[in-house]
Amino acid sequence: MSHTIDNAKSAILLPPLTFLRNAPFVTMFSGTVEKNVLVTYPVSLYTRSDQQKMNWLGFLYIFLYTAKDGKKAGYMTYPLCFDCDNKWEIYRKLFKEVEELATAFGASRMEYEGYQNITGELFEPLSVTKFGNVPDTDFLEFIKTKGFTQKEMKPCYEVVSPEIEEESINVYTISDFSERRREYLDVCRLSDSFPQLFDIEQVLTSSPGVTEHFYFCKDWVLFFKSGNGRGVLRWFPQSLFNRDGAKVARMLFVDASSEVVCSGVTETLRRILSSGVDRIQIADVPEGSLTESTLKALGGSKVYEAVYMVKHY
Repeated sequence: MSHTIDNAKSAILLPPLTFLRNAPFVTMFSGTVEKNVLVTYPVSLYTRSDQQKMNWLGFLYIFLYTAKDGKKAGYMTYPLCFDCDNKWEIYRKLFKEVEELATAFGASRMEYEGYQNITGELFEPLSVTKFGNVPDTDFLEFIKTKGFTQKEMKPCYEVVSPEIEEESINVYTISDFSERRREYLDVCRLSDSFPQLFDIEQVLTSSPGVTEHFYFCKDWVLFFKSGNGRGVLRWFPQSLFNRDGAKVARMLFVDASSEVVCSGVTETLRRILSSGVDRIQIADVPEGSLTESTLKALGGSKVYEAVYMVKHY
């Protein structure tokens, strides 16, 4: 082990933004303070030269929250390593820091969204967590040695110019930003796929930031209803990232049957295609669902698998 790593220090701060190309991206979790306690921590590992110049070694972001089951949890994301020769030790030190933060918060579990079986180009955003994410198979293997096990897997598929018939389901946008934000948060509040427990009225008292305004464009947030079932899909044109195509990054549903969910997804795809896009990636697909089999029938190919890892304390 090098002397440099031996003398590494950690701190709650961000590395230069050039290291954080995909973050911050889409704010999925409300607020940064819970009962006067800071719950978002960017943890950096670094050393200083004799001239006090910082040498960045690694980075890991953790979000601490209360889940809908009433238990507290820690959610890790965006692992970075800038010294590949000492990657495992850098991860060990970063994980130790975030685990201590989670313990102090009273977290009953730690979570991480990793990626495996990557077979193609990754459209943005890769994740819709608070701080975005990056693919890092080494970190995924590292946390397995720390007792993390797979809780769930959701694949991402890509379709190219599929033939989709119009569905009778009501898919719509909401022009007013405040109404759109309220409706979206209400789906988050009720959906099993959104883990955080929050007070919607308290969230709405906080003014949305510039990032939320920009990435919450009405054309990129599509709601649907059918009977008692409803949901929302968020998609992003890849022109934002200087490439062609689009990505459906998030799917949230409330009291919706598998048939309603599938109809909502296919009608959303049809609408995206009608805007002139012919290549679409669809993430957040429930494994083994009717939606997955329908995407395969439309000629969809799997691009990657998002694996949700958990460690209980």
